[in-house]
Amino acid sequence: AVGAGEDGGRITFTKLGSGTVTIDAADSDIISDSGTGDTIYADKTGETFANVTLEYIHSATQWIIVGAHGTWVSTD
Repeated sequence: AVGAGEDGGRITFTKLGSGTVTIDAADSDIISDSGTGDTIYADKTGETFANVTLEYIHSATQWIIVGAHGTWVSTD
C-alpha cells in the first residue's frame, strides 16, 4: 500500500512475450475501474507487447491509467 507521500507517483508495467502480466491492488486501493483490492491484467493471445502507466491519486486511494498500449482487463 502507498500513502500521501506517493501522491502523483507513476509506475509503468510492461508485458513482453506471450505470458500474462497481473497487477494486484493492495488493501483498499483501486486500479482504474477495478474493484477494491482487485487486479488488472494483460494476457491477450498473440499480443506480445503491452504496457500501462499508472498514477497514484491519494485522496481516492486509486491508481489511474495515464497511458497504455495493448489490452488491459480489470477485475471486480
